[in-house]
Parts: sequence; C-alpha cells; structure tokens
Amino acid sequence: MVLAYGAQQCIGSLRAAHQFVEVYVDRTGGKLSQRDYFGVYVLVERIKHVC
Repeated sequence: MVLAYGAQQCIGSLRAAHQFVEVYVDRTGGKLSQRDYFGVYVLVERIKHVC
C-alpha cells in the first residue's frame, strides 16, 4: 500500500497523505512500557470525493 503512494507521488497524481506511527495502548492507566506496545501502523488521510 505504501509503495503505491510513493509511485503516485513520483508521477504527480493526487494521493492521500500518510505517516508511519508506533501505537501504544495504555490499558492500566499507569506509565507506558513495552507491554503496551501495539505495533507500527500507517496512518492515512481520508479524502472526500467531490464528484
């Protein structure tokens, strides 16, 4: 999916903005630790269609 965004950027077409993010989920209300680590995700902008 991310490869497709990079290819679209190179050819100049419209694309959604994206960012890699590391996600931690605080389940206990305490200090975050590696046990709260949920993984790496790609956050993608949602584009509204105007057709």
